[in-house]
Amino acid sequence: MKQAKSLNTQGLSVILVVIIVVLILAAGGGIYYYFQRGESTSNVVTSNALLEVASPAPGQKITSPVSVSGKSNFFEAHTRIRITDDNGQILADTFTTAEGWMDQLYPFSEEVSYASQSVKKGIVEVFEESAKDGSEVSKITIPVIFGD
Repeated sequence: MKQAKSLNTQGLSVILVVIIVVLILAAGGGIYYYFQRGESTSNVVTSNALLEVASPAPGQKITSPVSVSGKSNFFEAHTRIRITDDNGQILADTFTTAEGWMDQLYPFSEEVSYASQSVKKGIVEVFEESAKDGSEVSKITIPVIFGD
């Protein structure tokens, strides 16, 4: 009888440990989702092999027009810029041309106007639009806050 009671206690201990591990993993998933929504800007990537975005900075408060600048090395130097609100509504969609386009990154800068929003958060996307199929290549996504 004493041995059966010991097995039940061990079984309950294992179940308790499993429940605790599941709760920790669930909390970790929630934390991961929180940071992936752009609540933290410390992990935002602002450069890749073909593009560096200098402005706006992740989490920056912006007003219209906003200066979007950096360096790119895209086909024919065309650098696409799009601003969307937190709901995915496109507020601005334009492009600029970098000052060169062969073998290195060249500077670009564009003043982009967008309609004022009641939504306070948004995204500035900078990328190359593929001449082959229209896909978005080397895209950098910068979370921003809309100012007054």
